[in-house]
Amino acid sequence: MKKHFLFITALMSLIVLSSCGDDRATKAKDYLQQKIADESGNAFKLESFTKTNGVEHELMGMKIYTLEWDAQVSVQKEVWKSRMETSINFLTYDTWGDFKVMTKVPKEFVNKAHLIAGTTIRFKGDCEFQKTDNGWLVEGWQITSHEILNKDSAPAK
Repeated sequence: MKKHFLFITALMSLIVLSSCGDDRATKAKDYLQQKIADESGNAFKLESFTKTNGVEHELMGMKIYTLEWDAQVSVQKEVWKSRMETSINFLTYDTWGDFKVMTKVPKEFVNKAHLIAGTTIRFKGDCEFQKTDNGWLVEGWQITSHEILNKDSAPAK
């Protein structure tokens, strides 16, 4: 009888501990969702968010967690996005540093992407957390790649 009680107690403890799971993926999703809404003026909407990897490490005595993510964002209204070019090892990449957009036709189309409602964009990125007394706090983020999944957008000319 005592063995059954100990087994049931141990099982219940495992269930309770597993339900207190890691909330960093939820915090990263909420942070990204708010950032997208604020920077784009609700021109973009976060449709899906997935944690793809994560690693915890220390930096100068601070506990840091890097969460890698994958997200799909839909364009809600016609916008223009400035393109940023990054050069690494003599190769040039078209990158997104943020979600800021223009809602009016720009005077010059140079380095501007024209996106219309219904366009879906897949982003990959990183979210940096720092361990605090009150849990993990988002300290930074970056977009590492993007890809337009459907062709409801007009390329820049």
